[in-house]
Amino acid sequence: MNRSHEVYDALVKWSDRLQALPGWKEWNRAKISFTLSHDDGQRKPIDLPSIFPLPPEIDKQHAAMMAWLHLNATVRGMRACSSYLRHAPNPRLGITTEDHLRYMVELYFSRVYEFSERLKKMMNALSDTIAPAEFNTGTIIKDFKRVFKQEIAQRNSTHHDEHFDDVSLDQLGLVNLIGQTETGQLKGWKEEHQWLWRKASKEWRGRIDRGADKAEIYVESVAAAMIDYCPWLTDSVAEAERR
Repeated sequence: MNRSHEVYDALVKWSDRLQALPGWKEWNRAKISFTLSHDDGQRKPIDLPSIFPLPPEIDKQHAAMMAWLHLNATVRGMRACSSYLRHAPNPRLGITTEDHLRYMVELYFSRVYEFSERLKKMMNALSDTIAPAEFNTGTIIKDFKRVFKQEIAQRNSTHHDEHFDDVSLDQLGLVNLIGQTETGQLKGWKEEHQWLWRKASKEWRGRIDRGADKAEIYVESVAAAMIDYCPWLTDSVAEAERR
């Protein structure tokens, strides 16, 4: 069993502490009921607060567990970018292969940056639940930024300056335009465009998948820290086993 699976198993058992809190089950039922029956403009009942007041210790543990789930969600978001590139967009929707590839690559860069920010939040939340100086939370964050330096720099560039661009995107756009002309259709430029799309999308899927695999390594490192340094989490497993 990898460390992430250990954390997920411990999370299920730790959640029993939430279920035991007076009012927690009722608040969750009311929140779910409101969500399912919500109509546009409907106001939330005044006796249904947006946040359930947790005891300070449980609140810190809950923040760490939510940060953990959000970190994993970002990795799934990275892998989704690769999945979206398995199929070319429908040209009738007005989205070119060049645009589709660019948007997915930029989205991947954004997910990498998001992971960096969530990793920072995760380590801060984790530090709040254990004795000070148990482990150096800054090391893992610095290492991630070093490994993904290029992706983070590209995200910042596209966010503040201009859209991402490279030769493969230029080729897709140019060949697509030529392929739409009568001469281009006769000379096989449309087929050339399809070949370029398959080549470029495959290359980027590989790069994105490798990036997500690297991010998983950091997730595993966080999971190991949670299991090794958080008695509040491992104690919940022991409590469940004693029942």
